[in-house]
Order: sequence, then structure tokens, then C-alpha cells
Amino acid sequence: MSISSLLQRNTNDQPTTTVTTDDLLDVIRSSRRRIIIHELDPTDEATRVSDLAETLAEREHGRDYSSNQRKAAYTSIYLNPPTRSSTTPTSSTTS
Repeated sequence: MSISSLLQRNTNDQPTTTVTTDDLLDVIRSSRRRIIIHELDPTDEATRVSDLAETLAEREHGRDYSSNQRKAAYTSIYLNPPTRSSTTPTSSTTS
């Protein structure tokens, strides 16, 4: 089964949204996102954002990461979900 087909199904195994190659590449372009994807366990029901933030801070700063570095990782995960760059608003000149 391909990644694309897995992402197209919800928990009831019903087709949901089509995921394009561009969508997948957009998600993995960030090193932080790649770390998070690597750390997610498909057998777990849920993964806590705080656990991911600690892992991310350790991967970026080593075992002696500071509280501020962990908080920055948490904020990054919580406030910056993957979005398609093509849907990012562009500035326009208003008259």
C-alpha cells in the first residue's frame, strides 16, 4: 500500500481527500517536520505535542537543551501546521 493511499483513508477506511505528490513534498520540506514524522508511532493512539517538542529540542540542541529551546520547539509544532505554499497569501498593492 502506498503512502498516498494511506493518507487518503480515515479511521473508518473510507476515502477522504486526495493527496498529491506536491502535498507530500511540501510537508517534508522542513527538517522539523521530518523529525516529527520520524518520531510518530503509527501504533500509538495519540502522541503528545510536549513529547514531540522534547524530542525535537534534543535533536536540534543536544541532550542539554534549555527550557526556552523546548518551548520554542513546542510553539513551532503547535502553531505551524503544514500548509501548501501555493495557498500562502501573497501581498498585493491596494489603491
